This record gives sequence, C-alpha cells and structure tokens, in this order.
Amino acid sequence: MPLRIRLGNIMAGVVAAGITFLGARFLLAPRVAALGYGIPLASDRDRWLTAVKGVRDVTSGLLLAGALLSGVSATTRRVLAIESLIPLGDGAIVFSRFGWRRPGLLAMHWGTAAFGMLATGLLAVEDAGVKSSRARRAGAHTSAA
Repeated sequence: MPLRIRLGNIMAGVVAAGITFLGARFLLAPRVAALGYGIPLASDRDRWLTAVKGVRDVTSGLLLAGALLSGVSATTRRVLAIESLIPLGDGAIVFSRFGWRRPGLLAMHWGTAAFGMLATGLLAVEDAGVKSSRARRAGAHTSAA
C-alpha cells in the first residue's frame, strides 16, 4: 500500500477515534465537554443539547470507522469529506457567539476540518494514481492489438 494511502487512512483513523471520544465526553461529562467546545451550558436543563451533540459525534466517528474498515479508500474519502463539514459548521457556531475573541476554539474546529480535508486529499491522490495506471494498462492492451 502506498505511503499516501497509509497516511490518509491513519489520519482518517485519528479523526474517527477523536470524534467518537469527543461524542462520548458530551454524553458522560457534558459541562466539561461544552466548555471545551466553546459554548458553555447555562444550566443543567440544557443537557439535552449536549446529548444531541454527543450522539451525533459518536455516530459520525463510528460511520467513519466503518468506512475505514471497509478497506475501500474511495468510501473512506467520501465519508471523511462529508464529515469534514461538521467541524466547519461547529466553528461557525462558535464564531457566531464569540467572533474572533476565541481564536483557539476556532483553530480547534477549523483545524480539524482542514486535517480531515488533507486526509481526504491524500486518499483522492491515491485513487487518481490507480485510475491513471489502469488507463495506461488499458491503452497498452489496445495498442498491442
């Protein structure tokens, strides 16, 4: 397996594990998780919001892990590209609350999206290489005839 695909898969695995962990934290330690996310809970009555986010994140992490375990880089690439929209949206939510006053929180969310898109790109480069080598082989077969 080429280095690019290995690296893309490792990065996808890091994203899957990380988002699953964060989702579990929203379910098990909601106040701490919400504060780390950038939107602290006003009261325990708002815990349902962290439960929604926790379930979303755990599900997203498991979906990506399933795609990764399928062994099909195109599937992993597509799921990861779509899931990279989540931290972009999360960052936008934090930005709407704090603006540029919390750059660390924005870097965390938008950096996660960039990391996921980088992994997506590594997996896409591999797919492009496979397609072009197939095309070269197909061209060799037709020119030999």
